[in-house]
Amino acid sequence: MYQVKWYIRLQIPHHILRRLDSHRTGGYTGTIMKRLSITQCRASWTQGSHKPTGVLLIAAVLLLGMTPVAAVAAPELADPDVGTLELVTPSAAEQAKLDMIDGLAFDSFGNLFAVLEITGAGGGVVYVDKDTGVVTPLVTGISRADQIALHPSGNFFVTSETGPASVTERVYRIVVGYDVNNVPVAGDTTAATITTSLDIGGPEGLIVLKTDGPYGNTGDLYVAEHRNPGSIFRVQPSDGTTSVLASGLAAPEGLAFGDFVGARAQALYVAETDDHDVLRVDSSGGVSVFGNPTAVNLINPDNIEFGPDGFLYVSEDRFAPNSRIIRIAADGTYSVFATGFGAAQGMVFNPANGDLYISEQAFDRIWRVQFAEFSVPVFPIGGWLSLAALLTSAALWISRRKGGTLPGRS
Repeated sequence: MYQVKWYIRLQIPHHILRRLDSHRTGGYTGTIMKRLSITQCRASWTQGSHKPTGVLLIAAVLLLGMTPVAAVAAPELADPDVGTLELVTPSAAEQAKLDMIDGLAFDSFGNLFAVLEITGAGGGVVYVDKDTGVVTPLVTGISRADQIALHPSGNFFVTSETGPASVTERVYRIVVGYDVNNVPVAGDTTAATITTSLDIGGPEGLIVLKTDGPYGNTGDLYVAEHRNPGSIFRVQPSDGTTSVLASGLAAPEGLAFGDFVGARAQALYVAETDDHDVLRVDSSGGVSVFGNPTAVNLINPDNIEFGPDGFLYVSEDRFAPNSRIIRIAADGTYSVFATGFGAAQGMVFNPANGDLYISEQAFDRIWRVQFAEFSVPVFPIGGWLSLAALLTSAALWISRRKGGTLPGRS
């Protein structure tokens, strides 16, 4: 069944948003995201289930949301010794260009890209100068653009979280034009839908395979349907050939492919939003819950990203200030990394120095974590520490200190 979403703009006090956050259970999987002076209320549910719940919640907000709006607070790192958390886009004028920001990605030149999950023609891709915070729109016309991933060809692919299920206008190829200094140029950047051989509805999560292996060939895409039940598809972008890896999942969203820097065999990991967990999916489609998400009371996992430090990072799509960044070690241990966000969404690591970038959809902002150093977690797997993890993390730490460049690794 297709997930129907309703949009209404309200002014909602901060304490009511926190109270409503506890109601995000069962069939109701909506978000209410507080903004600086106007709040966008996005309620969603699956047709035929819990519709009255969504209506009652919106009615409650209309009746109770009449008090002054609290000031916007800054998120914090759970452990300040980890590094620093700073705003990449402090200008209100530039934040206005990041309405409904979601997925993030870097190109091979170190340029930062973001997608805007705006419904209709306003959705698309922007370039963000990570040093100045200046935002340049590149492509529009991709309704509810959700995730973006770099392909080995140098092009990007973007998912459009729209329905109903279709073979077109659900996954787009973005060809970026550059000037002589390798800076993206709007007029030379194009977007075109790819045609898949199977219908895909509400696609969100997206990854690109970097190497050949049991999951497919270099350049193949994996796409997750944000539906309940939803499927994970493998798409060959050259001709659109599409196959199902796993199905029957409870609103799968973010995808990540990696090996915890050599500590485990490579596998596909999935944020399963409605069941509030992270799944490991093997190359034959076998699915299992990874670790113990209840240890941190994981709620509404949205996007996931492997870090060069040997952790898997997870964003929570929750009301401010409840949205967190969680990280998972190779042994399945969950811990809180950062708190206080308003609907944390996309994440990406800068392959040049290991900085972590986080999009905050409720407030149209991008944050950057600069790590003080990279410590290698000791994984109790057979009683040994991965040598690859040690060497990679050490090299990345040295690269940061010297201002050098180290290719990223997932």
